[in-house]
Amino acid sequence: MKIELKSFQDTAARQLWKHARRASDEARDGDLQAIVLSSPTGSGKTVTVTQLMEWIVAGDENTSGDSEAVFLWLSDSPELNAQSRDKILR
Repeated sequence: MKIELKSFQDTAARQLWKHARRASDEARDGDLQAIVLSSPTGSGKTVTVTQLMEWIVAGDENTSGDSEAVFLWLSDSPELNAQSRDKILR
Protein backbone atom coordinates (compact mmCIF):
# COMPACT_ATOMS: atom_id res chain seq x y z
CA MET A 1 0.00 0.00 0.00
CA LYS A 2 1.31 3.42 -0.87
CA ILE A 3 0.21 5.09 2.35
CA GLU A 4 0.95 4.11 5.92
CA LEU A 5 -2.11 3.32 7.97
CA LYS A 6 -2.62 4.92 11.34
CA SER A 7 -2.36 2.43 14.19
CA PHE A 8 -6.14 2.16 14.70
CA GLN A 9 -6.62 1.60 10.94
CA ASP A 10 -3.94 -1.09 10.91
CA THR A 11 -5.59 -2.78 13.90
CA ALA A 12 -8.98 -2.68 12.16
CA ALA A 13 -7.51 -4.03 8.91
CA ARG A 14 -5.81 -6.90 10.75
CA GLN A 15 -9.04 -7.77 12.57
CA LEU A 16 -10.95 -7.71 9.28
CA TRP A 17 -8.27 -9.93 7.70
CA LYS A 18 -8.59 -12.43 10.56
CA HIS A 19 -12.38 -12.44 10.20
CA ALA A 20 -12.16 -12.71 6.40
CA ARG A 21 -9.93 -15.78 6.58
CA ARG A 22 -12.26 -17.41 9.09
CA ALA A 23 -15.33 -16.48 7.03
CA SER A 24 -13.71 -17.94 3.92
CA ASP A 25 -13.19 -21.26 5.68
CA GLU A 26 -16.75 -21.28 6.98
CA ALA A 27 -18.17 -20.32 3.58
CA ARG A 28 -16.42 -23.33 2.03
CA ASP A 29 -18.44 -25.44 4.49
CA GLY A 30 -21.66 -23.83 3.24
CA ASP A 31 -22.14 -21.28 6.00
CA LEU A 32 -23.02 -17.88 4.52
CA GLN A 33 -20.85 -15.06 5.85
CA ALA A 34 -20.78 -11.27 6.04
CA ILE A 35 -18.08 -9.01 7.42
CA VAL A 36 -18.94 -5.43 8.32
CA LEU A 37 -16.72 -2.45 9.10
CA SER A 38 -18.50 0.38 10.83
CA SER A 39 -16.65 3.49 11.95
CA PRO A 40 -17.17 7.26 11.98
CA THR A 41 -16.98 9.46 8.91
CA GLY A 42 -13.39 10.48 8.22
CA SER A 43 -11.86 7.55 10.10
CA GLY A 44 -10.29 6.02 7.00
CA LYS A 45 -12.64 3.16 6.20
CA THR A 46 -11.67 3.24 2.53
CA VAL A 47 -7.93 2.93 3.15
CA THR A 48 -8.53 0.30 5.84
CA VAL A 49 -10.60 -1.84 3.48
CA THR A 50 -8.12 -1.19 0.66
CA GLN A 51 -5.42 -2.76 2.84
CA LEU A 52 -7.71 -5.72 3.47
CA MET A 53 -8.33 -6.13 -0.27
CA GLU A 54 -4.57 -6.07 -0.92
CA TRP A 55 -4.01 -8.83 1.65
CA ILE A 56 -6.84 -10.90 0.17
CA VAL A 57 -5.35 -10.63 -3.32
CA ALA A 58 -1.65 -10.86 -2.44
CA GLY A 59 -1.77 -12.78 0.83
CA ASP A 60 0.62 -12.24 3.70
CA GLU A 61 3.44 -14.14 5.39
CA ASN A 62 0.96 -16.77 6.65
CA THR A 63 -1.73 -16.93 3.96
CA SER A 64 -1.56 -17.22 0.19
CA GLY A 65 -3.49 -14.66 -1.81
CA ASP A 66 -6.38 -15.08 -4.19
CA SER A 67 -5.61 -13.25 -7.42
CA GLU A 68 -9.15 -13.98 -8.65
CA ALA A 69 -10.91 -12.43 -5.65
CA VAL A 70 -13.86 -10.19 -6.48
CA PHE A 71 -15.02 -7.28 -4.33
CA LEU A 72 -18.44 -5.65 -4.27
CA TRP A 73 -18.53 -2.09 -2.94
CA LEU A 74 -22.00 -0.95 -1.86
CA SER A 75 -23.06 2.61 -1.29
CA ASP A 76 -26.19 4.64 -2.00
CA SER A 77 -24.18 7.64 -3.21
CA PRO A 78 -22.73 7.79 -6.73
CA GLU A 79 -20.39 10.59 -5.60
CA LEU A 80 -19.13 8.50 -2.69
CA ASN A 81 -18.68 5.52 -5.01
CA ALA A 82 -16.53 7.60 -7.36
CA GLN A 83 -14.50 9.01 -4.45
CA SER A 84 -13.94 5.53 -2.98
CA ARG A 85 -12.97 4.06 -6.36
CA ASP A 86 -10.40 6.82 -6.89
CA LYS A 87 -8.89 6.27 -3.42
CA ILE A 88 -8.69 2.53 -3.92
CA LEU A 89 -7.01 2.88 -7.31
CA ARG A 90 -4.44 5.31 -5.89
